[in-house]
Amino acid sequence: MKRWGIRTRFLLLLVSLLATVFGAVTYVIVLQNTNTLRANLVSQSKSFAAFATRSIGESYLLYKDGGTIRIKQEIDRYTDLNPNISQVEILNTDGELLFASDGKHSIPIDKSAAADLQPSYIYDNKKNLTTIIQPYIEEFGIHRYTIIYGISYESVQRSIQTTIAFIVVLSIGILLVLLMVSYVLIDRMFLQPLDYVSQMALLISKGNLDRQISLKRNDEIGDLAHAVDIMADSLKDDIAKLRAVDELKNEFLIITSHNLRTPLTVIKAYVETLEDMEQDEKKKELIEPIKLSAMRLDGFAEDVLTISTFEAGRNILQPEPTEMQPILQKIADDFMALAKQKNLEFTTELTTTAWVNLSKPHFRSALWNILDNAHKFTAEHGKVSLAVHEGEGTINIAVKDTGTGIPASEMPKLFTKFHRANDLMAYNYEGTGIGLYIAKIIIEQHGGAITAQSIEGKGSTFTISLPIITRPS
Repeated sequence: MKRWGIRTRFLLLLVSLLATVFGAVTYVIVLQNTNTLRANLVSQSKSFAAFATRSIGESYLLYKDGGTIRIKQEIDRYTDLNPNISQVEILNTDGELLFASDGKHSIPIDKSAAADLQPSYIYDNKKNLTTIIQPYIEEFGIHRYTIIYGISYESVQRSIQTTIAFIVVLSIGILLVLLMVSYVLIDRMFLQPLDYVSQMALLISKGNLDRQISLKRNDEIGDLAHAVDIMADSLKDDIAKLRAVDELKNEFLIITSHNLRTPLTVIKAYVETLEDMEQDEKKKELIEPIKLSAMRLDGFAEDVLTISTFEAGRNILQPEPTEMQPILQKIADDFMALAKQKNLEFTTELTTTAWVNLSKPHFRSALWNILDNAHKFTAEHGKVSLAVHEGEGTINIAVKDTGTGIPASEMPKLFTKFHRANDLMAYNYEGTGIGLYIAKIIIEQHGGAITAQSIEGKGSTFTISLPIITRPS
């Protein structure tokens, strides 16, 4: 959707408002001017008829026996004084036409009006005066003729059109001037300060909390700028406190992880010692869960230490050229024991000659977390596979299972910290939700990538891609 800025909206509002005001003013002026012109026409026409009737009647009496040409000339001499008179006719008192200035009888009137001794006026349905009936009374009081005047409004219409054109042009000019002046004033007084506050607030929202607006205005815009400055200072303080808490958290986790690893090392050493001693099958069965649990707890401690170290901005990876097949085989052998406990069918395809610049303990932690997830979310007698194939410049390690799968809605959150794809209220699996998160961090620190594909109810496939290096000589 197109975004309408405040300037555009304001400009449209201002144009609409001024156009409405000027339209209303123009309408009132034109209406008043029209009424004035019509009133003047009526007044002038009535005065003209009263004034010219005697002269026109006397001219008719003087020249009626000599033909109509001289009569018409005399009448035209009078009507030229008033352009609103379009037609002049002379009737006798019986209503019989004696003379018409255009040569024909074109003004219909009631014949009885021709005998009336008082002037009468005819109006159309728009209340416009169209005809004046003026009796001609001779000096001796004899009424033998009546003069009919036809009224034309052409001059009024021309005047109205000229007035409208003038007012419209003037209004447009004034409108443009007012529009520019109003826009410049309001832009400088309101829009530019608001735009400045908006831009500064945007910079602050992007993390530049040291920016200060400092807009010295004693109005609502100044209050807004001051509020944004206060908010930025508050955010800066909150972030500083959170960073301090985060640093304490990281230090705590690092210390905790180190303290976990010490007793775990002792436990693992005693377990290895017990494995080397001759034991009956019953004792071996008891030792195996201890060994696996110690390995899992050791892996968790290593993951927490790795996350805390990376989030503290430190790098503990010490990669070195590593042949992939032996380390993958060792991880597969360790997982085989875990798979047997759950009666999972675990298959491998680990044929590769690839070498990778690798931090072995961290890579083992990343791959083990993925295998551990496959173990947790695959039902008994299900299948898990670990396969390797080489691509163009990469080695791709795929862990595939026939487990519960992952809902499509959960896929975008899959590699986030402490995320578990199941409802916590119905969560029936062990784990903290950091396995995939730490796996992603470790693989990306190695310059690789980790991806996931899953169909809910049918299983998942996680693929680790790492860049291959040339085998050291």
